[in-house]
Amino acid sequence: MSSMPLPNSLMLEALRNVKGAELRHWINQANTAAGRKVLTQQGRVDDPRKRLATYYSIDLNATDAPAAPIKGVLNSKVRS
Repeated sequence: MSSMPLPNSLMLEALRNVKGAELRHWINQANTAAGRKVLTQQGRVDDPRKRLATYYSIDLNATDAPAAPIKGVLNSKVRS
């Protein structure tokens, strides 16, 4: 499967916790975007979740990276 662009509201933490109707929604969205059935909803929750993560090239075991400060923003003074 190729790496597909992520839908706007599907992120790593959301995918780790997705269940039931929301999982079916994301699978249907992926199938609709592809124009054919690329994912199935069969199996326990972890099975389709893993297929969805693989489809979007998401590593479910990855840790969330802390946000890096933008260079110059922390040291700049606010001008009035």
